[in-house]
Amino acid sequence: SGTGAAKPIPYLEWDHDGVMRRIKLQGDSLVIGRSREAAQHVDETEGISRAHLELVRGEEAWQARDLGSRNGSWLNGVPMAPYECYPLNKDDSIQIASSLYRYKVGG
Repeated sequence: SGTGAAKPIPYLEWDHDGVMRRIKLQGDSLVIGRSREAAQHVDETEGISRAHLELVRGEEAWQARDLGSRNGSWLNGVPMAPYECYPLNKDDSIQIASSLYRYKVGG
């Protein structure tokens, strides 16, 4: 569109113990897991693998892929196949173990 308007920054909303937290999606990827060495976002919820899920910046949208986690990941309630990339749409929900993330695009 060439207007030079700033693109809205996508982020994840993480409902953690009843507290909403925002995780900005910057750079090319973000790994969620329980290992501080393997993940950029540490989630120590029981059942989460060391490196559980990766968010990858795609051409059009961010994508989510399960990194072969032991307990799996769900996108909008549907189990994700390991290592397959799923494009994310606004307000999609990603569940890993009992942790719920929501993909948001906005200010």
